[in-house]
Amino acid sequence: MTTQELVNMDLVAFAAAVKGLDAGTCSRCARDLFHRLASAATFEQYFADVLGVILCSGQSGEERFVELCQVAGRYAPGVAPGYGVLARLTALTVQMVNLSLSSRTGRR
Repeated sequence: MTTQELVNMDLVAFAAAVKGLDAGTCSRCARDLFHRLASAATFEQYFADVLGVILCSGQSGEERFVELCQVAGRYAPGVAPGYGVLARLTALTVQMVNLSLSSRTGRR
């Protein structure tokens, strides 16, 4: 699966495709998409901010996802807020984190 294919899919197909990706593919696609969108920041800086939000407790899943999209928007100031590509970047990054953590704990 290429990053461009993921970007061009409708949201329903995208959600299904991301669920079937492995951590390495999610990482590759998230990094590629980040570098297409972002300013001079590094993916590692973005990733650290994402982890900070993920580890923060007290938010519903929807509230957390909105905050994660806002984090992505700060790194891609030229992309209009609410634009689907930021949500796609967020979803790929969160899936990458989930798969990486589950492989380390033996759970999926």
